[in-house]
Amino acid sequence: MAALPQQRRERVQDAGLGVAVAAVNVVSLLPYHARLHPLWLALTLVAAQGIPLAWRRSWPVPVLVVIAGVRVAYDQIGFGFAPFPLGPAIAFYTVIDLCGPLLRSLDLGWRCRHRHRHLRGRARSRPAV
Repeated sequence: MAALPQQRRERVQDAGLGVAVAAVNVVSLLPYHARLHPLWLALTLVAAQGIPLAWRRSWPVPVLVVIAGVRVAYDQIGFGFAPFPLGPAIAFYTVIDLCGPLLRSLDLGWRCRHRHRHLRGRARSRPAV
């Protein structure tokens, strides 16, 4: 692999990373297969959190948007068990690492506002003690 040009070597590494994350996600769901209905949809969504990482250096923001969208869809469907969010974490790190400061601040600002809104909504839904 050392004989490959740098860009080609990075693509091969990213493809391997995407397949590895997808495989870890899928294997982590198998013990819970009886609780995940429909199983095929759960497996597809967790695999889709890893596969786009193959393009993370070429298209960092679109990859983050796709992976985050798939993760949100998985959570909103209400499957009981979700694997550790490796795909979203790696995609987010890639945006922070490769994109300019303006895009980074916009992305971080959106995430902070979204997280704050989510936590505020959660506090309202809890019964008073």
